[in-house]
Amino acid sequence: NENEEALNHYRTGYELLKKRNYRNAAIELEQAISLNANYGEAYYLLAQAYNVLNEYNNAIDAYEKTRELGVKPEKAADALAKLYNKSAIASLQQRKYSEAISLFAKALQFDPNNAQTHYAMGLAYNGMRDETKAKLAFEQAVKADPKYAKALNALGDIQRRNHDYGPAALTYQKAIDADKTYMV
Repeated sequence: NENEEALNHYRTGYELLKKRNYRNAAIELEQAISLNANYGEAYYLLAQAYNVLNEYNNAIDAYEKTRELGVKPEKAADALAKLYNKSAIASLQQRKYSEAISLFAKALQFDPNNAQTHYAMGLAYNGMRDETKAKLAFEQAVKADPKYAKALNALGDIQRRNHDYGPAALTYQKAIDADKTYMV
């Protein structure tokens, strides 16, 4: 029967995953899911395999399905926060700024106080020449981590460009206080 066959593919996929044979594990787990579309545990392992293979979109889809089916929702949410971030950073490096911003926003849904995510989102807005939103993102990063020197420095740069020299000097001083090696 189909459920038994799905279970066999799941077990094979699990064994391959343990042996670090991620590509073949993914193939077996995909087969288990094709036989049983509500196989949450199979989606969970599949997401792990795709994550190791750096196939972020496939991993995200599998973790989203895992959560939808109620399997390990906290672990899936943690993994999604990291994956959306990884995917966003890859987009940022390729100068796909609006795509990066959209992915960073999804990461922030799972981890709203992640200073690095806010900072990276600010970089993406900078790339789009949207200084207002960049400034807001850098401010959020500093709010999440008041000693985040990179975010303080980026905020100081925006203040300086806007001829807000007093606030810029204070912000740069905070960056230096936060990280002594961070000379502006």
